[in-house]
Amino acid sequence: MKTTLNHILASLITAGAVALGTSAVRAQATGHLAEGLLLSTQIADQAAQGIFTDAANVPLNQYGGSWSASAGKPKSGYSLAKPGSPARNLTTCAPLISRLLQNVYGWKWSNYSFFDPVTSTVVTTASPYPYQMVALLNAGKGFTGSTTDLDQAVAGDVLLFWRPSQPTDDHAALFIEARWDDAVSYPTGLPASVPALAGSRLVPVEILDSTGDTLHSEDSRLIERPAGTFTVTHGIGTGVIGILVAADGQVLGHTWSLPTNGDPTSADADVRNAWVINLNSRLETQTGAGARSIVFGHLAL
Repeated sequence: MKTTLNHILASLITAGAVALGTSAVRAQATGHLAEGLLLSTQIADQAAQGIFTDAANVPLNQYGGSWSASAGKPKSGYSLAKPGSPARNLTTCAPLISRLLQNVYGWKWSNYSFFDPVTSTVVTTASPYPYQMVALLNAGKGFTGSTTDLDQAVAGDVLLFWRPSQPTDDHAALFIEARWDDAVSYPTGLPASVPALAGSRLVPVEILDSTGDTLHSEDSRLIERPAGTFTVTHGIGTGVIGILVAADGQVLGHTWSLPTNGDPTSADADVRNAWVINLNSRLETQTGAGARSIVFGHLAL
């Protein structure tokens, strides 16, 4: 990513100070995000030097594992770099967040029981899936609140993705920051323009997550070494997604990565229309038939 770790950590400190001094903005502990960013940076730095595996040829960054070791599945987890031992990660999306919370704060999701909408039973778990985190959030357990207003998202919030019609089509990430200065207005009056999206803006949003095959924009898991040669790694990393918001900051939809065709600011209508087509093809709407919704959950730290 373009943003350096020092810049991000400085932003976290500033955000905390603002939050403490402004009643309209929620304060948020960010130790879990700082540790995740440090881990991601250490792993990306190793990869940039061509170091992808340890002495036993085991990948240092992996997408997988299970909360408890089982047949064919090693226990998930991570470790920061220390003398003689490189940083390493073995997680999927929600377990990465749960491991960070456990290691930084001694967090235990198993302290909370909740109604699982998929199994229709009351359950407890040490490692909830993202859709189960949504259920916990809705029950007011483990979270102090949530928002679908991007203006109100705070560094360290848990960003949860799920499809109401298919809850297990889900994902979890940590919110870093929204790049409001880079937001672009949705072009209108073009053949592909959706009238209902007039007045909206697409905001690049930086996140930390653990992913498998599909990368975000500016993804730290895409390693260029040597120049012109790219290697895709899996596991923890940072990247940029797009969040489409209304004038009041409310989320209208999101994209896994930013549009790559056209230019929304071009003087050429065809070029603007190409961007709209690309955005529309990527956009997951917040509501409606087949919607894949997102919510920012504020942890009860």
